[in-house]
Amino acid sequence: MIDNILTVVMFIFTIPMVYIMMFSSKEKDERGKQIINTSFHNAYFILLLGIFLVVISSKLAIFDMDFQTFGNLIVLAILISLIVAGMNIFINNRRM
Repeated sequence: MIDNILTVVMFIFTIPMVYIMMFSSKEKDERGKQIINTSFHNAYFILLLGIFLVVISSKLAIFDMDFQTFGNLIVLAILISLIVAGMNIFINNRRM
């Protein structure tokens, strides 16, 4: 069940990454660099927060977690942070 969910999430993850690849041609100007830097700064914060929450919940035994669940939650944190990066790039590209 969780593998199917991760497959769907990984598919959704590809959509912002395709947008980033299309947007990378605009990276050469200052506006593009600022948009990408801001977006990945926010995504990095989300990634650190997600990994921190997963590690803390496993260490404090908030819920019982085996190694596969731990790995799946880390992958989910990475995917969520990259989706946040894609959304930030899309929104900031429209706004600026």
